[in-house]
Amino acid sequence: MRFPANDRSNDDNMVADSTLTTFTVASSYVKGLLAAFKINGLHVEDLLACTSITSDQLAIPENRISLSALKLLWQGAIDASGSDIIGLNVGQTMPAGHWGLIEMLALNSETLGEAFESALRYWRLISDTGKQFQVTPTEEVVTFSFWSPFFDLPHANEADMVYFERRIKLLLGSDITPISYQFSHARHGDISDEEYGRYFSAPITFNGKVNAVTLPAEVFSRTITTSSSELKQVINEISSRQLALLNRAMSTTQKVVALLSSGIYNLDKVASALHMSTRTLQRRLKDEEAVFKNLVSNVKKEKAEELLKKREYSIQEISFFLGYQNERAFYDAVQRWFGTSPRGVIEQQG
Repeated sequence: MRFPANDRSNDDNMVADSTLTTFTVASSYVKGLLAAFKINGLHVEDLLACTSITSDQLAIPENRISLSALKLLWQGAIDASGSDIIGLNVGQTMPAGHWGLIEMLALNSETLGEAFESALRYWRLISDTGKQFQVTPTEEVVTFSFWSPFFDLPHANEADMVYFERRIKLLLGSDITPISYQFSHARHGDISDEEYGRYFSAPITFNGKVNAVTLPAEVFSRTITTSSSELKQVINEISSRQLALLNRAMSTTQKVVALLSSGIYNLDKVASALHMSTRTLQRRLKDEEAVFKNLVSNVKKEKAEELLKKREYSIQEISFFLGYQNERAFYDAVQRWFGTSPRGVIEQQG
């Protein structure tokens, strides 16, 4: 289950408009999040009032909610709760089924390893926000890691990780003992190891490069007691149809941006992933008044700003993440985007 490394090339040119509204999550995912907020004493009507999300949007499971709206929703919940452990509590109280069809597929997979493969195959049904996954196996352990250049929100990552452990225990019908957890953010305030221990059954490190959980390798071969091959086939067919509908609903530009956000910046490889020739891809983008190099530049700009704001990566590391062959090229790009150096962008954040 090892995933290929992100393709790195140096395609970069003009800056296009912001693409944050291109990235979306399923409305059913947002409904689960709102249910957990409500259980934790937050007024969901007030939270929704601060976003563009409507009750009509949430009523239809196939609808998609923009990433910008999801960010506002989380920020409102964090502010309203006034608690550093709101993400942990949300993950602990999240209703089952938060991940929709992916959870149904997992429940009917033969092993945990197969459940992981299905989840990653259809993850875009839940979110196409550019989240990057890696499953790294050895003989003794398997490390599952994720990172998103557009939505690496500490409280949301903690909520997902708590919910993740709960789901695995449910799938296996028994307790498990992870080896370790890692988060890309710093520890919140004065939360102690004992406090975190109420939610996670393994040691935690902070300020890592990615968010990750390491499990014993044998866990991935354990049998899932709820498995049904008949139901799995039916749910697979439904998931495939839903993914096809999602793809058809997206413009070529949106599909390209989704691939760029995962780190594939090469025109030929993006075209191949979309099952079309390079010339066809360029023609379709032209029909939508988009230019590939501009889209690449815009995605890199968004990623650069987010990574520089985090102050957790060196300029050399960010340059590598964004596919630049040397720091000089990255410096020149940042100067065009922001009118200052990378250091200047960091200092502007205060």
